[in-house]
Amino acid sequence: MNSIVKNYLYSLGYQILTLFLPFIVIPYISRVLGASNLGLESYTVSVASIFMMIGNLGISNYGTRLIAELREDKEKLTIRTYNLIVTRTIMSVFALILFVIFSLNSHNKNVLLLQTVFFVSSTFFDFIWYFAGNERFKEIVTRNLAIKFVGVGLTFLLVKDSNDLWIYIIINGVVNLIPNLYFFTKVIQDIGRPKREYFSIHEAFNQLRHLIPFFVMGFIIQIYMNVDRLILEYYKLTYELGVYSQFLKLINVILAPITAIGAILLPRMSYLNRHSDNDSERLLAISTNVIIVLSVGLFFGLELISGEFITLFFGEEFGGYVNVFRICLLLIFTGSMSNIVVQQIVLPTKQEKKYSFVLLIATGIRIVFLVALLSTFQMLSAVIAAIISEMFIVFVCLLLVKKRYNITLLFPLMNTTKILISGIFMFVFVHSLQLGLITSIILGFISYLLILIILRETSCILIIKVLRAKVMNTK
Repeated sequence: MNSIVKNYLYSLGYQILTLFLPFIVIPYISRVLGASNLGLESYTVSVASIFMMIGNLGISNYGTRLIAELREDKEKLTIRTYNLIVTRTIMSVFALILFVIFSLNSHNKNVLLLQTVFFVSSTFFDFIWYFAGNERFKEIVTRNLAIKFVGVGLTFLLVKDSNDLWIYIIINGVVNLIPNLYFFTKVIQDIGRPKREYFSIHEAFNQLRHLIPFFVMGFIIQIYMNVDRLILEYYKLTYELGVYSQFLKLINVILAPITAIGAILLPRMSYLNRHSDNDSERLLAISTNVIIVLSVGLFFGLELISGEFITLFFGEEFGGYVNVFRICLLLIFTGSMSNIVVQQIVLPTKQEKKYSFVLLIATGIRIVFLVALLSTFQMLSAVIAAIISEMFIVFVCLLLVKKRYNITLLFPLMNTTKILISGIFMFVFVHSLQLGLITSIILGFISYLLILIILRETSCILIIKVLRAKVMNTK
C-alpha cells in the first residue's frame, strides 16, 4: 500500500504542477491564436491521433499490463519487450506512409505533415508503458515535468500572433518527443542490447495475437474521442471547434487528479487480479470512493464560478459560451466513472474485446446524436452526444462486471448521497453569498470538506484516521 501511495503522490504532484501549466498557457494561446486557429489545430491533432494509434498498435495499455505481470522474470520481460519494439517499428513505418498519403490529399496538408513528423516519432520512442508497468513513476514524472516547463517558456517566447500556429505545433511536438527519446535509452540500458535468440516469428505472432484486441480497442477509442472534432470540421464549424476543443482541454486538466488514480492503479490492479481478488476489490472500493468525492467537488465548484471564470480564463471571445461550458462540466462525472470502469476494472481483468464492442456501439451513438442535433444546437450537439455516449459506456461496462464485483460495495448509496449533499450544500451556500472568484473558491473548498467530515463520509474519515495514527506514531 505504501508504494501505491508513493506512486500516487508522484503522479498527483506531476498532475498538480501540469494542472497549473495549462492554466497559464491556455488563456494566452486562446487570446493569441484565436478560436479559428485552435479549431484547425484541434482537427489536425485528431486526424494525426488516429494514424498514431495504428503505429502504436495498442502497445501502451498492453505493455503496461504485460510488464506488470512479468517484472519478476527478467528474461521473459526482456524478450517480450524487444519483440514489442520490432512490432511497433513495422507498424510505425506503415502508419507514416498512410499518414503522408492522406496529408497530401488534404487542404490542410502543411499543418498535417508537420503533425506527422512529431506524432509518429513520439509514438516510435514512447516507452512510458515499460516504466508504468514497473511502477517507476518517479522517472516518468521528473523527466516529463522538466520538459513541460521548457515548452511553456518557449510558447510565451516564440508564439506572438495568429500567424505562429506552426511554431506552436513544433513546440508541442518537441515537448512530447524529447522525454520519449530519454526513456528509449533508459529501456535499452535496463534490458541490455538485443540478441538474435530474443526474436522469433512464433513470438512475434504470439505478441500480435495479444495486441490485436488492444489495437482494435485503441483504434475505436481514437475514433470515439475524435469523431466530434472531425464532424464539426466537416461541417465547416472551425471557429466553434476551437471553442469546444479548448473547453475539453480544460475539462481534461481538471480531471488530472482522477486520471492519476487510474494510471497508478492499472498495473497494481493487473497484478492483484492475477494474485488476489480480495485485495483488488478492496483497493477498487477505496479508489472509487475517492474519485466520487473529487468529481462531485470539482463539478459543483466549477458550476459555481463558471460565469466569471470563462471570461477571465479564455478571454472575451469565449464569453458567449458560458452555458455550453456549464453543460460540458457534466463530462467530469462521466469521465470519472469511465476512468473507474475502464482503467481499474475492464483492462486489469482482460475484457478488452467486450469493451471494444461497447465502445464501437457508443461511437455509433455519438455520431447519430451529433449529426441529428447539429443543425439545431451546433457546437452544443457535440457536448450532448459526448455525455450520452459516456453514460452508455459506464452503464454497459458495469453490467459486464457485476458478476465479478459487488457494484453496491463500489457505489454505496448512503455514502454517495453524503457526497452529493455536501456538493449541493457548498454550491447553494457560496452562491447565495455572491462573493468574488478567489473568495468563492476558498470558501467552497472549506465548506465542502467540512460537510463531508460532519456527515462522516467514508474516505474523509479514513484519511483522518491514517493521519491521526501517523501523528501518534511520531510521538
